[in-house]
Amino acid sequence: MNVGLIGCGWAANVHFTSYQRIKDVKVVAVSDINFHKAKTFADRYKIPKIFSSHIDLLESKNLNLDLIDICTPTSTHAEIACDVAKYGYDILLEKPMARTSTLCDHIISEVSKRNVRLCICHNRLFNPAVKEAKSSGNYKLVKTVHEMHVTSQWSQKPEEGGMLWENGTHYAYIQNYFLGNVEEVWAVGDKMGNPTYYKIFSFLKSTDGVIGVIELSCVDDYNKELLELYNSDGSVKIDISYFPKRFFDVYNYNNSISQILKEAVKALYNRVTFSARTPRSFHFELIKSYVDSLKSEGEPPVKPTEGRAAIRLLECIEKSIETGKWIRFNANQ
Repeated sequence: MNVGLIGCGWAANVHFTSYQRIKDVKVVAVSDINFHKAKTFADRYKIPKIFSSHIDLLESKNLNLDLIDICTPTSTHAEIACDVAKYGYDILLEKPMARTSTLCDHIISEVSKRNVRLCICHNRLFNPAVKEAKSSGNYKLVKTVHEMHVTSQWSQKPEEGGMLWENGTHYAYIQNYFLGNVEEVWAVGDKMGNPTYYKIFSFLKSTDGVIGVIELSCVDDYNKELLELYNSDGSVKIDISYFPKRFFDVYNYNNSISQILKEAVKALYNRVTFSARTPRSFHFELIKSYVDSLKSEGEPPVKPTEGRAAIRLLECIEKSIETGKWIRFNANQ
């Protein structure tokens, strides 16, 4: 399977190292509007073909491409994905799917017309702790927290969506994944003198009464990423943390103190299973799953409609911040 990689930034490095671990898959060409960046990337990984235009890559006759991987800024996703679809290549598209749900619709229309198999790179789905909690069928996601210290400029670019799109998309997707039936959204946010929001707090209300929470902050001195889940009767809590360490701790609040301590020790023992994994390994698991689905002609692990639902939820969060009102959420709007 020959892969063409469009965009040669940070995400492209993560994707390339994932392809290196998959048998019979090879990145044969890269493109970036900054040709020097593309050449540096290609030289580092010994990729034979380099382009400064994704169209030139797509029109090259000798590459025998099977898959196009798009790792460009969010504001370019829709245009490039639609271009790729017109050439009939299957697509892996980095999250977030697009800047608006309308642009997501354009992408879905193009890939549908040409039977292109599109996967959105929501890699947190492949955290082993998330997979285990989801497979049990007994947990609802209550709270997601992402706090970070940001010095880079991406978070200040309105055309890219800032922190809400770059980081919030992870939690919008995960909240939809666990809750599955969000009906209303309420949020507050502060730009703190910046063009995009630097602090956000949002409630997601589901049809069965479960309240999900998303907290995002770019003004902390350290990185923290936390998913908090409870089982159906609220008696068991699961914390899944990425920074500074990953762990999977379970506490049953109806148990005695001694039993809670035993469970905590057991969770600590089991921590080794999860601390060996990193978000980069989640990329590998997703990309490997997508490649396998292409070989078997099955469905991609993250379908375009699921990527669009995450974007729609982000739009509702943004609208609630701007209006100060509860916003009705419908993934198909």
